[in-house]
Amino acid sequence: MDKKILIVYYSHSGNTEKIADILGQQTGGDMLPIQPEEAYPISYNAVVEQAKKEIQAGYHPAVKTQIPNLDVYDTIFVGSPNWWSTIAPPVATFLSQNDLSGKIIVPFCTHGGGGLG
Repeated sequence: MDKKILIVYYSHSGNTEKIADILGQQTGGDMLPIQPEEAYPISYNAVVEQAKKEIQAGYHPAVKTQIPNLDVYDTIFVGSPNWWSTIAPPVATFLSQNDLSGKIIVPFCTHGGGGLG
């Protein structure tokens, strides 16, 4: 069985999705956006407040994304916005719920610089 590439990512504002799309075009990998069961607020200040509390608490929100059979993938790109020097909680959920042993993991992240950055 041929091994394949998976590009899994969470994108709140669309920046991480843009990078994931470029990676998908360049690698031919399968795309898998991580979608939390409850969407984050649109308001910048509200999402900052919620996400910061979740990160500090080590909270892993439920996601509605159906994860495919990871056995068919040998390389997995994992993308996240940089939220307070770490990954977004939905990405933490993906990582905690899936055994990626033996996989080549290629992390990528985006950063808006805060505020209107």
